[in-house]
Amino acid sequence: MEEGDLIPGVLYLLAAVLPYVPTPVVRAQVSVLLPLLAPLLPLSSQHPPALRSLLSVLCSLWAPLDAPTLTGTPLLRNAWASVLQLCVDPRPKVRKKAQEVVRTVLAAPPAPMMRHPYAEQTAQYILNRLTNVSPDHAEVTIWSCAWTKSLAPFWPTTHLVDLLQALLTLPSLNIPFLTAAAYTTITAILAPTPLSSNPEVQDTTTGSSVPPPTLAPTHFPASLATLLSLPPTGDADAVPWIGAVGACLYAWGKVCRDLEVIEETPSLLQDFLLAVPNAFRALWGQLEDGHGPEVRAAAEDAIVHGLLEGIFGDDGKVHAGGTNEGKNGDIADLLVKECLKVWGKGPKNAKKSSLGLILTTLESSLDSVSTASSGALGNVLSVVEGVVSVLGTNSEVGGECGIAYRLGVVSEIWKRFLLARYGYKGPTPAVTLTPSLVKAVGTLRGAQGFMWREKADGVLGAAIRAMGPASFLEILPMNLIPDKDAPNRDGRAYLLPLLAANMVPRTADIRHFVCHFVPLSEKLFELQSATDKEGERKIWEVCINQVWTCFRGYCAGLAGLKEGLSTPFLQLLTNLLYSQPTLRVSILHGVRALVASNRSIPADEIHYNYAERSCAEENLKFLAGLAGNMLSVLFNVFSSVESNDRGLVGEVISLWLGLADVKELSATFKKVSTMLTQNLKGTAATPRTHTTLDLLILLVPHLSATDGTRLFTIVFAENVISNADGTVQKKAYRILARLVERGVVDGLQEADGKNLKVESVLSRCVEITSSVNVSAKRDRVQLLSALVPLIPDQSLHIIPSLLPEAVLSTKEVSEKTRNGAFDLVVAMGKRMERGGTVDRAKVDGMDVEQEEDEPTNGNIFIGFFTFLLIVSPVKANVEEYVTMVAAGLVGATPHMISASITALSRLTFEFKDNLSANMLSELINTVVVFVSSANREIVKSALGFAKVSVISLPANVVTSHLDSLVPALLGWSHDHKNHFKTKVLHILERMGRRFGWEVLEAVAGTHERAGVVTHLRKKKERAKRRKENQNDQESGTEDAPVRATTGDAFEDVLYGSDSDSSDAESETESKPTKGQKQKDKFNSKAQKSGMRIRLDNDEPMDLLHGSAARLTTSNVISARRRQPGHDAAKFKTDTSTGRMIVEESSDEDEGARADDVAGAAYREMLTSTDGQTRDSSGKVRFAKDTKKRRAAEREEADDDVEMADGTEANMAQESPKKKNKRSVVKVGAEFKAKNAGGDVKKPGQQDPYAYLPLGSLNKKKGRQGPRISITGRR
Repeated sequence: MEEGDLIPGVLYLLAAVLPYVPTPVVRAQVSVLLPLLAPLLPLSSQHPPALRSLLSVLCSLWAPLDAPTLTGTPLLRNAWASVLQLCVDPRPKVRKKAQEVVRTVLAAPPAPMMRHPYAEQTAQYILNRLTNVSPDHAEVTIWSCAWTKSLAPFWPTTHLVDLLQALLTLPSLNIPFLTAAAYTTITAILAPTPLSSNPEVQDTTTGSSVPPPTLAPTHFPASLATLLSLPPTGDADAVPWIGAVGACLYAWGKVCRDLEVIEETPSLLQDFLLAVPNAFRALWGQLEDGHGPEVRAAAEDAIVHGLLEGIFGDDGKVHAGGTNEGKNGDIADLLVKECLKVWGKGPKNAKKSSLGLILTTLESSLDSVSTASSGALGNVLSVVEGVVSVLGTNSEVGGECGIAYRLGVVSEIWKRFLLARYGYKGPTPAVTLTPSLVKAVGTLRGAQGFMWREKADGVLGAAIRAMGPASFLEILPMNLIPDKDAPNRDGRAYLLPLLAANMVPRTADIRHFVCHFVPLSEKLFELQSATDKEGERKIWEVCINQVWTCFRGYCAGLAGLKEGLSTPFLQLLTNLLYSQPTLRVSILHGVRALVASNRSIPADEIHYNYAERSCAEENLKFLAGLAGNMLSVLFNVFSSVESNDRGLVGEVISLWLGLADVKELSATFKKVSTMLTQNLKGTAATPRTHTTLDLLILLVPHLSATDGTRLFTIVFAENVISNADGTVQKKAYRILARLVERGVVDGLQEADGKNLKVESVLSRCVEITSSVNVSAKRDRVQLLSALVPLIPDQSLHIIPSLLPEAVLSTKEVSEKTRNGAFDLVVAMGKRMERGGTVDRAKVDGMDVEQEEDEPTNGNIFIGFFTFLLIVSPVKANVEEYVTMVAAGLVGATPHMISASITALSRLTFEFKDNLSANMLSELINTVVVFVSSANREIVKSALGFAKVSVISLPANVVTSHLDSLVPALLGWSHDHKNHFKTKVLHILERMGRRFGWEVLEAVAGTHERAGVVTHLRKKKERAKRRKENQNDQESGTEDAPVRATTGDAFEDVLYGSDSDSSDAESETESKPTKGQKQKDKFNSKAQKSGMRIRLDNDEPMDLLHGSAARLTTSNVISARRRQPGHDAAKFKTDTSTGRMIVEESSDEDEGARADDVAGAAYREMLTSTDGQTRDSSGKVRFAKDTKKRRAAEREEADDDVEMADGTEANMAQESPKKKNKRSVVKVGAEFKAKNAGGDVKKPGQQDPYAYLPLGSLNKKKGRQGPRISITGRR
């Protein structure tokens, strides 16, 4: 099998095609292919490329076969055995391919089997490799371990114990790499990648739905003991060993949380509790005994994510309580109860329990000097954070700890009530077991120069979440108020941000905020008022703001809401909202959290139990009773703040409106509507009017049908909807639109008999069109969009009256208004599509005759329908609607014609499947005429329609119009203004790709600009050839970037780029770099666009677009421009010193003659030595930094050196005025290079260093002789 033989090529082709062949075909051809392929395995063993192709073919053959075929065909089993041998082949590529084949086949067992039939054979082969280990061939065993690691999810459960025993014997061989491979494989087996909880869902990481193997629970003690008996000898083995121990602890702990397993093997829990201390000591020794950072990080991960997560679960919660009476989470309960029995009896007794050993070890390590000096303190803090987190649950064991829940306002009776009513369990285990740890971490955090502050903040945050802010602040008080008795105590103001960021609903209690933080805030206010120093005032102000930042977290809590929100506290909140603008945002966030948190909990059955959901429902009922007073306060706050700062207040008002009952909402609506009526009695609108309308907008989603109808009547009145104030109009239309969208207005609802008022409302809207303010158009369009679908079938004659406004709105400056107008145009089309009758006799303007001299008022349908002379009713459909829109093409203004074409483009794209081919053809015929218009606004819209037609319409419809469309487009192919040229080129490009370049060139015919099509075709062909060459040269090419989309299909078609990926690549290749842009200002425009004419040697230069001179010049200049370091390769270097050797040229013109190329005279005319250039239009431009000026400056410098040689002759020639002035001699002038900026070595002379006579440096006055310049300046 040589490189040019036929068999390797056939195998390569089969490997590429076979994965896409249908499964029945493969099964039918197995009997034919297998006898041909099986003998090729030994023959191709010496030819890796052919062998890899053969392995791919066999993989495609095994995948679709059923179990009887796989087990009953000897050739298949023999081939599998050969592939297993190749999995430990010394050639890396062959070995990798064989292992991929085995993994792919085992990951897809034939249905309905859960394990592949070849899994047993594979496991036996690997076990033989792992048990028969030779030190001389250890690399084979290392390869086998890596292979086993990849097969861990598919390993047969029956051979799992044998595999672990084989792997545990490998470290005894004392081969470092083999030991690491064995431990890594054990980790992969004991803690495999978690698969989906749904067995039918395919896992994304393994590509298989095969469940991972599980080790028998009885083997965990022996496996852990074996691992602990083989401690690592160095840091190289420590990381994989720690990973294996952590995986074993996690798997064992996870099994102990399974009730069924515990019932079968009750001793498993006690064995695990006895094994935890030894395992923790072993891992802690790796974390603390001066090991490297990688080892410490691995030990930290094993303790936190292996030991602790195995015991307490991945979510860090103790699953206790409920209906199982403490049976859930028995391992965690036993561990905590064991510790609580001996806790408080001294460290020696505490160490007798597993959890007590962990806690006391952590506490002693925080005070250890060796821990801090070794850099392990950060890892210790991470472990402390993990321990505190897992102990932070309200479990039964927390209630048995005997520690009172110390909260001033909570009585023992109230705690018993909570226990009986809501399942309240009291403090968490963290309240009892972790105070000393938290205090030690707080002491470290307050020390100056402590480098692990982020880690310490993590521990303190976990403590706040675990034990609650009340218990936490008893352990670490903030000490913000100065105390005369303890002047040296440290303040902990850093706790305020931590408290605000780590509040959780289960442990937060608003009563604690009322009892602790409100008095603290009052004292801070007093301190701020008492001091005269501006710095101290600022400090107290910041502390006050941070105190009230915590209010939001307390409001999210479930407990104590009724007692905490007392009347005095609510009055305090009201006063602060009115008088303290700096605290307003924090208080509003808290008031919003009161409703939002309690509203989300009742529907969340996953994260909250029944007691917590019941408590949230009770809280919502209590808050509903406060809604009336709270809304009054919020309305006043809303009126007092600036309009730009009302967003948060509006959100809070909306939430509280959702809690209010119907009576409260109705009363609130009456108050606000009365205020609006009173404010509108004046001649001009006031800010209070705007505020009232904003409040009504917030009320709309919560109003009843009666109040909604009344509000619609109030706002639709003449003094509101046609108010001279544009802001009033805008808010009025917004209210009307939202009322119609909700469907609460009588007569404006979506049902037969409930939409009787739609026609009258729309007629009224048409009548007041002339009084609409520009700022209100967006909301008015939204109102019309909401009303159009409600039009009755017999009232469709109102649509032609709405069309002029809708069409003209598509040309508005505001993007949101344009988008709304497009939606309105489409909504009218969909309403016409639903059917009905259009009575043309009722259309406005049918009986009106427009005079010739009368200016057009926008209703262009008068002349259109007069021309039709048809007044009989017609059936409503999309084509009739498109005909109505097309009437705008006879408008008297270019703006109306352009807007009509734009609207037709949108309708054509939306309803292209519903319009007949004849209608589409007529539209194209009509718009093609406008492409040749002299008005640019009309042409711009016509080009958009042409683009939509070419991209989205059927090919057979557009093909018949190419002979008229292409010449019309070519007429604008030369015009750069309004980007017409670019748009035309894009459209022609899409035409060429869709209809073929031959068709395009044929319809272009003899047009004067038909060469544009030829140019585009050649450009595409060149780009295609370049891409093919790149693919041939580079095997691993990156995927083409995905085009960005706007989310609107019409916008993507109309404004999206039409260049494909190959064109984009070709364009980006010609774009200059940033440095080139800075250096070359002459051709900046060409560089920005990246559009250059490339000079190919095999093709004549295309001068079609008239810019060849400019573009060619840019190429020549960029080619001749010096690049940094580019000329350095031309010089020799001294091998001893590494210096560059610049040889003096005998003739300065040789280089110029060498660079002379064809076309020098033409370039000299454009870029002459005088510094003048000509741009594309022939204008002469002069440059300051020119070759001529630089040469003159060099000559002047040489003259200065020659004149200043200090000779008597030169001194005598000087003028009398300059006789007393000392001349300047530049040091090193004799070493100056002629063609470079540096110095050169000359044979027979000194090196160009600074050899200066000391006498020349004397600066005394009256010193005669020339002055020496060291820096080169005069």
